[in-house]
Amino acid sequence: MFHRGHAVAAVSEACPKCGFGEVLADSCPRCRVRVSNYRAYLAVRDSGALARRAWFPRLRPLRTLRRPAPSTDRRSIYEELILGRIYRELRYPETARGVYLVLLGFDLTSAGRASALSLTVNPSNGQVGESIRAALNRAQPFPTPPNGGAGKPHHVSLALTVSI
Repeated sequence: MFHRGHAVAAVSEACPKCGFGEVLADSCPRCRVRVSNYRAYLAVRDSGALARRAWFPRLRPLRTLRRPAPSTDRRSIYEELILGRIYRELRYPETARGVYLVLLGFDLTSAGRASALSLTVNPSNGQVGESIRAALNRAQPFPTPPNGGAGKPHHVSLALTVSI
């Protein structure tokens, strides 16, 4: 047992694999190799007992779900632009906490102004709804819609996730 006043001296050495200079105990914090196992491997390799056999298995990339390619559809690019502007202007309410799904629909005039707003917040929270409305008002005017503002309003439907 150690008593008060006793100290343990930690000796640091260099890792034989990566050369990291502060290896304490038996594992390297940089390359995560056990130094004693790697030294045993080097001794066996240098003796010629291993005939070009890999000591450590090769890592194969995991098959993961790939992200879909960015959309080249003019309408979806335009809606992503509007969504980015709304997120940039969003001010989160101080008293509301949680994750909210916000469904937002509105018509854009040829001048880039929003009209006929429909807003649904799930779970229902009035403060989050008001902050979304205020962000939409601050983000206006939006750029000209992709149809060029051909007289009829351009309808935009967005789904936002608000994490507070």
